[in-house]
Amino acid sequence: MLASDPLRLLAAGGVVLAYLGLCFACLRPLWRRPAPPAAPGEHWVCYASQTGGAEHLARLTADALRARGETVRLAALNALDADALAACRNAWFVVSTTGDGDAPDNAQAFRRRAMQTPALLGGLDYGLVALGSRNYAHFCGFGRSLDDWLAASGAHPRFERIEVDDHDSDALTAWHDALGIAPPAVPRTPGWQSALLAERRLLNPGSAGEPVYWIELERDSREPPHWEAGDVLDVLPPADSGDDTARTYTLATLPHESDAPGPARLGLVVRAQRRPDGTPGRVSNWLASGLRPGDTVQMRLRAQPGFRIDGNRDRPLLLVGGGTGIAGLVAHLKARAETGGPPCWLVYGERNAAHDHLFERDIARWQADGALARVDAVFSRDGGAHRYVQHRLAAEADALRRWIDADGAIYVCGSRVGMAEGVDAALAEALGRDALDALAVQGRYRRDVY
Repeated sequence: MLASDPLRLLAAGGVVLAYLGLCFACLRPLWRRPAPPAAPGEHWVCYASQTGGAEHLARLTADALRARGETVRLAALNALDADALAACRNAWFVVSTTGDGDAPDNAQAFRRRAMQTPALLGGLDYGLVALGSRNYAHFCGFGRSLDDWLAASGAHPRFERIEVDDHDSDALTAWHDALGIAPPAVPRTPGWQSALLAERRLLNPGSAGEPVYWIELERDSREPPHWEAGDVLDVLPPADSGDDTARTYTLATLPHESDAPGPARLGLVVRAQRRPDGTPGRVSNWLASGLRPGDTVQMRLRAQPGFRIDGNRDRPLLLVGGGTGIAGLVAHLKARAETGGPPCWLVYGERNAAHDHLFERDIARWQADGALARVDAVFSRDGGAHRYVQHRLAAEADALRRWIDADGAIYVCGSRVGMAEGVDAALAEALGRDALDALAVQGRYRRDVY
């Protein structure tokens, strides 16, 4: 008996410890909700947003906190640095991810300035919601990186990171609940609408590359349309495809523009894509050849604040793009030609001048009218020293610096890999990385890249 009592006691103790461990595991999530009261003082709502979704949610969050009586500042991450966060008591981060797990453009400067090493943020309480889509390999990649950096810097999370997969309503509700604010009464974006294929026209006959089409869609709605140059259109794949991931296209038309009577048409520039394995892209080829005039697509208009004109209306514009990226540049050129203002400089690249000079007549007309002060068109398959737009920009570094010194703004539209990366490097070489980051903070360097 005496020899067995210690064993019994050890066994009983093990059972108790296991039970307590189970209780701890079950109760731990409850202990994290509701979060403890925020420290007194000003609240910062900080966002990183490429296409506008995270910025919109951040604005709604800031409005809800103000309605609760809080003093709130709203800022893109690029407008902050580690010192600003160190002086802050409460910060709420609303961030998306772009590209291959990258930071959005309005957070790139912050990532370079602040996130290379841990900071001293022991006085900061924070919460973070990351927006993303599990259809991409690096789901919420930047949100996770930012959360890790904040934790490594000693900041105190008031609740676990909330990740939102494709605008999941439950996850968004969790964000509002964690902050103790009411969900917004208005939806983040307009709902899906039907549109008819009104026109399709091949833009590059004889091209060595994949065909590029001008696509016009006519909305099946009497509501007056609302969009600006720089905004985008989401298109759902065909219903029988088993694919529910929308594809996004930058609009090349303005709401009041139409060659035909009736509702305003939405103009897109679509290349019939092929995947690396040679199979056709599902939505681009459906738009390019699968649809017939009068067939229906499901679409929704979506604002893209980061590529709108905003405070650059009275500035000279440097418009840089390649391939189907001409769509977003054309929209801005149309708006500038209508409203007037300082001139534009277009640097545009494609394959062959003979077959791929998209919108050549329109560009010539804008030059004649004075909306375009300069055009540099480069064609990679035609030879020459400056085969790509980044090479032309590097060769014109002095002119580029003069353009920026004259208070110019830069808009880049097109492929992220290759073109946009090369252009960013050329701009940084000509202007200096810090100066280019400053332009991004001022809203004078804007990109619509994919």
